[in-house]
Amino acid sequence: MKQPTGRRGWKTSRPTLVATAAMLCAVWGPGCTKKVSVGLPPGLAEDEARRLNNAREIAVDAQRTKDPSKAAEKYKDAVREYREFPSAWTNLGVLMMNDEQYLQAAEAFGTAAELDASDPRPLYNLGLLYDRRGYLREARGYYERALERDDNFLPALRGVIRADALLNEGSTQTLRWLERALMLEQDRKWQEWMRLQKARIESLPSVKALEQF
Repeated sequence: MKQPTGRRGWKTSRPTLVATAAMLCAVWGPGCTKKVSVGLPPGLAEDEARRLNNAREIAVDAQRTKDPSKAAEKYKDAVREYREFPSAWTNLGVLMMNDEQYLQAAEAFGTAAELDASDPRPLYNLGLLYDRRGYLREARGYYERALERDDNFLPALRGVIRADALLNEGSTQTLRWLERALMLEQDRKWQEWMRLQKARIESLPSVKALEQF
């Protein structure tokens, strides 16, 4: 399956953005926290549980399907069966983005983000989508929103720092992201590049002026 990529034009001295959209599990687990509603009349609760189980089975089948177009159709079936299934929406969005169905992918990621307000991955994927289409400032905003959900989510840290570098911007907030990213980063090329960005931002007059207070 073709993976989303970052913007072109990087020099070889810079690390290439690992621009892989984040897919989620097809069953409830980390990032898939929606539970069957409690307090419903027995008949309605049983119906919701049945639809949830059906959707889970369809999504597991989609996850095993090697043909991306067939997998996408299965994820559509899963969310039609049970709409409140954030991981299925996220995986559907990834497949649509890979197929260059950007508007539909954005809608799928947005739905996933609404259904699971704690997961950073749908927002990161939205950032990646905008990044891929050349809307870097909008992408940066989604990376930042992803970090509001999980400030240790390394793909979003890489994305927002890279966006500031390409926009030739930086602030004390960028420095805080860099410090956190450097504690998490294992890739040496990224580490070296981040240290260069840290030095660049620390030399900015606006940041120097703030450090005097």
